[in-house]
Amino acid sequence: MNNKFLAIGLVASALITTSPHLGIAQQNNNVGPLGQASIIMDRYHISSPKRPQLETGAIKGMIEALNDPYARYISPEGYQQIKARERGISVGIGATLGYIDGILTVISIIPNGPAEKSGIAPLDAIEQIGRKSTLGMSVDEANSLMQGQPHTKITIRIRRPYIAKPVDLSVIRKAIANRSVTDIQVFYHTIGYIRLSRFTHTAAKEMQDALIHVNQSGIRALILDLRNNGGGDLEQTIAIAKQLFHEGPIIHIKGPKTNTTISANKTAIFAVKPMIVLINKSSASASEVLAAALAENKRAILMGQQSFGKSSVQRVFPLADGSAIVMTVAGYLTPSGKQIEGVGITPSIIVPLQDRELLINAFNYNYVTDAILQKAIDHALLMTQ
Repeated sequence: MNNKFLAIGLVASALITTSPHLGIAQQNNNVGPLGQASIIMDRYHISSPKRPQLETGAIKGMIEALNDPYARYISPEGYQQIKARERGISVGIGATLGYIDGILTVISIIPNGPAEKSGIAPLDAIEQIGRKSTLGMSVDEANSLMQGQPHTKITIRIRRPYIAKPVDLSVIRKAIANRSVTDIQVFYHTIGYIRLSRFTHTAAKEMQDALIHVNQSGIRALILDLRNNGGGDLEQTIAIAKQLFHEGPIIHIKGPKTNTTISANKTAIFAVKPMIVLINKSSASASEVLAAALAENKRAILMGQQSFGKSSVQRVFPLADGSAIVMTVAGYLTPSGKQIEGVGITPSIIVPLQDRELLINAFNYNYVTDAILQKAIDHALLMTQ
């Protein structure tokens, strides 16, 4: 038995080490190790890998070596979807997903959207998307699977508490407008309410229009809702901050290629009336920039829960084949010089809620069910007395 193992080991050793043709390194002295490895794999690997396949693998390996939690490779298809979302349009099923009690769940749906028309409802548990189980799947991955080409079909397996077996529902994807400002209301004729859900490239213009609208309604205070706003375009965020206060720092950006402070420039259109800004644990990145700028310049009171805690700036770099890489290029400090990475922003008025309430009520934004909104309206009424 030992002799057999020895023979196998000797053969394996011979197969691995005796390769007289692999003088690639010596033949290509002007090519670095990465280029040499690519040539070797291209010429000699049993699978005859395609050059683009090797290049993509190399890019992913370099990104991993950065040890940057926000760096990633984006395929050409994925990059097209990102650009579409930046333009305010995406193709999907019109549903917002989140985790409740460790289960991927439909939190809300767009009225008359593809999900609603197929029979999907809020609080449906999602067990499978296409042929992939959602067990251990991130929300980002689930959203990516939901997206695709317009008029294509995706099968979603859902489970409801009152149905014994899971149900497969077919949904036809369609183009959906992704507005930044998703709700405008006036409560008691005096309290304006603007929900800013994301920072697309039209966010500043949408916010300006919303501010003009509520101002013309004769409001005496404003509630700006940044809950579940995961961020977006930093330039749009800065432009919105400039709409809301006249002077003071907005953000300190620090990195190997930049070290600058951006401040308001006396162009605000809504700089006097009292403000309350709502945040929660899903308020991240650009929404934290805006919340911190408003709070630390004494322009607004923050209410809700501790924010996510992301104080880095990413940039998308397009590549020649239509793909792209995203990586961190700078960090930022709040106007007072605070570092919030991994810490977040603590609101001056904390409204504790359970995880389930945070998800359900924060997406349904109903005065009857949303405890944070109720408290914000009550507080705003006191501020205007």
